[in-house]
Amino acid sequence: MNTTSDMMNCDEYQQAIAADPAFDGGADHVSGCADCRLYRDAIRSLNVDIAKALKLDVPALKMPDPVSYTHLRAHET
Repeated sequence: MNTTSDMMNCDEYQQAIAADPAFDGGADHVSGCADCRLYRDAIRSLNVDIAKALKLDVPALKMPDPVSYTHLRAHET
């Protein structure tokens, strides 16, 4: 894909963007590589989805009272 030693190849670019979706290097490569543009867009979209998931409010976990739980378990046998 590349003709110069300083231009990234697909593997190098995809590893870099997967490690850091904000990676903005490799412009020469990605400008001429439709596969890597699609890969970049997919990785960045996944990153947005993960960020949204991490913002979900999760209710606090309420543990049962150990005494009540033990009492209930004793009545099951």
